[in-house]
Amino acid sequence: MKNKNNNLIASIAVFAELCNTQKDVKGILKEFIKSLFSFEKTFSMDITQATNLLNKHFDFELPEAVVKTCLNSLRKDGYLKRDEGKYHLQKEGVKSNSLTDKLKEKKQVNKK
Repeated sequence: MKNKNNNLIASIAVFAELCNTQKDVKGILKEFIKSLFSFEKTFSMDITQATNLLNKHFDFELPEAVVKTCLNSLRKDGYLKRDEGKYHLQKEGVKSNSLTDKLKEKKQVNKK
């Protein structure tokens, strides 16, 4: 339970920080979705996997329709490619993003 609370506190802290720098919730959710690829060390996932991983890593319970909208937006941005129901990381060499680093930092602070 402590680890789950730690994830939630870190997620809220980063979400609040992103709210101060970005104007729309969709943009913020897209950043969290991008970070899933780093956390899971994967290059592809489907909508259901992304939805479940958002819950696992950030305690976000979002409808699949919302996740799908964000994944499709990332596809339009050129970040992902869609093939046979899966979204594949398009940009080579993407290992981490600033959100991933911020979350790791917040989790470390909350453990102390």
